[in-house]
Amino acid sequence: MYPCQAARDLDGDIGIVIFGAIVDRIPTCDRVVAVDISTGEALWDKPRPGRNKDHFENDASAQPVGVSHDRVVLRSGDVLTAWSLRDGAFEWEHDLAAEGCSLQTAVVGPSTVAEGVTCGPRDKKDTARARTIRSVNVADGRVRWTSSLPGGVPIARIEIAEPVTVSLPGPGGDPGPLVVFDTNGRPGPRLQTSQDFGALAPDKRNSLQLAPAVFGWKNTVVVLVTEGGWNMPRGIAAIDADTGRVRWHRSRPEGGMTFVLGVDDQGVLALAADEPRGLTRYALADGAPRPAGTLLEGGSLASYNYAAARLAGNNLMLVTGRRADPGVVTMWKPQG
Repeated sequence: MYPCQAARDLDGDIGIVIFGAIVDRIPTCDRVVAVDISTGEALWDKPRPGRNKDHFENDASAQPVGVSHDRVVLRSGDVLTAWSLRDGAFEWEHDLAAEGCSLQTAVVGPSTVAEGVTCGPRDKKDTARARTIRSVNVADGRVRWTSSLPGGVPIARIEIAEPVTVSLPGPGGDPGPLVVFDTNGRPGPRLQTSQDFGALAPDKRNSLQLAPAVFGWKNTVVVLVTEGGWNMPRGIAAIDADTGRVRWHRSRPEGGMTFVLGVDDQGVLALAADEPRGLTRYALADGAPRPAGTLLEGGSLASYNYAAARLAGNNLMLVTGRRADPGVVTMWKPQG
């Protein structure tokens, strides 16, 4: 069995990984497995519901699985299904097609799912259909709020569900402005990717496939930053969800690539992707840094593919899919 993707978040000591057999050199990605990350043991294993390979990508906007509020939320086409995280029991199903809508994208957050939805009668160019962002309660599958995209923009990429943050399209296919929605679904001001300190880079999640490029925690959105003409992320920026503006920006003093592994009340946990692979915690309020140990001693980040680094409690990381060792889920704990 080959690990295809891990859910972005954890609930206690339980994480979710999608596995599949290799058929004609392609993983089927058709099994959902709950893993106790404190022991590495599989708790339960079920077929992925109504799997549609066209919607499987190692990408947040096509995220087929998420963990939220003691639920596993899975996507297949226009349908969202929620299972109990503890035993895989069915909880609810949300069929957008039954409402005359198409589910363009879905991203799972700590207690909600953010949906990009297109509804209404189809025309030849599909231009008359209404395009909206919706926030869905994970506990029962009910819609909390619905909001139109700002300025009538037809397409947007949902980066995170809490707070709901979308990337608007930019010229030539490049990332455009970021928009953060408040808890009632009201969009904030457009935040341009070009800033005095560099460029917000929500598209850099695949640089090493180690972690997403955008994270959210309560009223804070954290985004990777490219600087000085470098195409790889060299810093991070925190955005205040209440104002939609940059709260602080930090770069590694010694340079080198930086990736965010998680955000919680203790701050932003960032990894130096090159030697010595140090971990740093940045305070949410002002970005003040403090050392947080090291990770991947004696290993090489380049040897990992389809990787998903996740916070478990304070500091345990889960990484999936080592290229030289397919079929193995590997876990590290920071040193120091």
